[in-house]
Amino acid sequence: MDTFDLKKYLAENRLFENEDIISEISDTDIIKAVATAADVSPKELVAKAKESEGENVDEAILSTVLTGITVLGLIPPALKLIGKLTNATSRAFKLTDDEKEDYNLLSLQIKNSSGDEKEALETERDEKYGSKVGNWFKDAGTDLHHKYTAPIRKMLNFAGKFAKEGSSLKDKEKNEVRANIIYAVLMAGIAGFGIWSHIGHLKGIAPVAGFIADSVKGGKSIASIIEGAFELASLA
Repeated sequence: MDTFDLKKYLAENRLFENEDIISEISDTDIIKAVATAADVSPKELVAKAKESEGENVDEAILSTVLTGITVLGLIPPALKLIGKLTNATSRAFKLTDDEKEDYNLLSLQIKNSSGDEKEALETERDEKYGSKVGNWFKDAGTDLHHKYTAPIRKMLNFAGKFAKEGSSLKDKEKNEVRANIIYAVLMAGIAGFGIWSHIGHLKGIAPVAGFIADSVKGGKSIASIIEGAFELASLA
């Protein structure tokens, strides 16, 4: 009989010693997400983690070699991991669908204009929507960014334990940028690509901002935009 208890294991073993998280997403959720990407059970994944830390484990549990973990393969489980948060954010955003369409149109016109025309369009957008969008991000701000990126970083860093030697998944700074990109794509999808003044300062976003904006405008899927941004940033 299989008596493995993931919750009991997590109560007795901290897999993520160096990171705190303010989120409804648990370590159990993160382990299950990485297990999905690796196509193994959480039991096998935890056993592999324990082995990497020098503990003796049942060899039968480790029959599956974790060769399937890739950066791009982690995108779908990462989006599922934060799916409830994304839905809640979308509900909380203050613009109606018609307002978002107009906001996106103005943002596109601003992007394609210059001089006095651009200044006039920016003034129009700010007068119509500046306070709504600005106040929403001001209120959500740092906490929202942390709630998204902390579990994604933890997931990527945990997955890095099982990546092959030399994989950039073992690089926490690159995983920070990957998490920021996922957050930026989701926010652009929810609030429109005119939000860069609020998120464009995030680490690693500037080089891929134009690609994300054009892809959102073009109606590409969230997963494909993230994948393309990772490739553009040499993080795939």
